[in-house]
Amino acid sequence: MAGPVASFRINDNQSLGDALHQYTNGSLNDAWSQAYYGYQVGGGLDIGSFGLDVRYQGNISDIAEIKDNGAKFSQGMKSWQITLAYRLF
Repeated sequence: MAGPVASFRINDNQSLGDALHQYTNGSLNDAWSQAYYGYQVGGGLDIGSFGLDVRYQGNISDIAEIKDNGAKFSQGMKSWQITLAYRLF
């Protein structure tokens, strides 16, 4: 599996409804310009009733960026996800 990811930031003290209103109140282009972009790649294996999926998510754009006296600090979303499954039916 592989594909793009778009993420939108929600403030700590903000409800989901307020965040949706924030991103849908303006134009669609404004909402997409505030998004953070990344990618996911991974694969899976099924053996009988068991399944194993492994996925990596990397970032294309930074979530946060701070510039201070010529120095630049940034934060991105990089994560691994491993899923073990058992099929019941």
